[in-house]
Amino acid sequence: MDKKSLSIVNKIKSFIGVTFGIMVYFAWQIAVYLFITGTITTRTIIVILLIYQFTFCKKSDLYLEFIRWLGPFSYFNNTGLILEEPLKESKSLICYHPHGILAYGFAMTPGFSKTIYDCYSCVSSGLLYLPISGIFSRWMGMVSVEHKNFTDIMKKGNDN
Repeated sequence: MDKKSLSIVNKIKSFIGVTFGIMVYFAWQIAVYLFITGTITTRTIIVILLIYQFTFCKKSDLYLEFIRWLGPFSYFNNTGLILEEPLKESKSLICYHPHGILAYGFAMTPGFSKTIYDCYSCVSSGLLYLPISGIFSRWMGMVSVEHKNFTDIMKKGNDN
């Protein structure tokens, strides 16, 4: 494949990656719409997905590798990770700003940075409770910022 074709392929991959990131925003709206207007089969599928979301869904290395392969940040002209000091191998706390509404920027960071790829992300529990959107959030390793979750993660000391 020549350089120009490779560039086009990378742009398409990154666009798909950004689209998957946007699912954190819009999947819940689509799910609610389909639940209200859909058939009994559609409603059953949504209920099964919700049961999965609230009982079995957790961080998925496969999904993170997929996002990383898509390379959503290459869609943008300029991206970067700025650290005030090097991270330790354990017991590090990363504060991310700007995070945006529903932590979209942070949600896509595993596709960009190996440093953050291996970490848990503490986010508002509201993000995790959104129907279907919560699945994407949990697959990316996001957990509720509730006191118990936060202290449990920090006690582990290995950041992941």
